[in-house]
Amino acid sequence: LAPDGSMREETFSVAAPGTVVKVQLVCLRDQLYVWVGADGGDASFAHGEMSMAFPGLRDRTTRVVTPSIAALTSDVSQENADRASYHLASRLARRAGVSVVASVNVAADLRPLAERAIAEKLAEMGM
Repeated sequence: LAPDGSMREETFSVAAPGTVVKVQLVCLRDQLYVWVGADGGDASFAHGEMSMAFPGLRDRTTRVVTPSIAALTSDVSQENADRASYHLASRLARRAGVSVVASVNVAADLRPLAERAIAEKLAEMGM
């Protein structure tokens, strides 16, 4: 891609109890890719489950935005049984107003920390 500002990549880490959460954001013109992983463990830098969400249309009567979401891959392990990528993609699509592909590969107790850090970074980036 030409350096015309149509793509931006941000990688950062967040200190967490006993580990470091790693986040990669790739911002395209109308899409956001999010990967979340952590130091340690066998699947630290793997892509477990992955989901995509499209920002929904605002319902005129309820004013609720309902994104369309699809699982792109499936990881049947117990750790990812709650479909963290699915939920993160949905919330970020609603917030940023762009389609979001997300892969979350951290334990449940680290996800709120990661999501707060992502929201702060997106706000800093104007999204």
